[in-house]
Amino acid sequence: MFAKKYPVALIVVRLSNDFVDTMINDLRMKEGFNVINFQMDDKIPLGNIVKALRKNQVLAIVGDQDAGEHGVFLPFFRQLTLALHFSLPYVQQVLSLLLLEFAGKTEV
Repeated sequence: MFAKKYPVALIVVRLSNDFVDTMINDLRMKEGFNVINFQMDDKIPLGNIVKALRKNQVLAIVGDQDAGEHGVFLPFFRQLTLALHFSLPYVQQVLSLLLLEFAGKTEV
């Protein structure tokens, strides 16, 4: 619903089960979301993020996925749950690269 009114790009971590990953991403795209896949050990998909921002899409990080060794335990309905988190260095790297990308294209 939200994606139909506001264009949204979801940054999601690929699931280990290809069938389930494809099924869930198909549902996301059917609802109007732009899906940007990300693997924790890969480089940040900066090109896709820049494309989404150029299209005036809202960026959202889907954090409800199993994070494995990259996760952090958070309380969820009084139960500790391993959740995905993007650490400050990831966020700083993305913001720095985006700032450089757009600063290089701005005329003063």
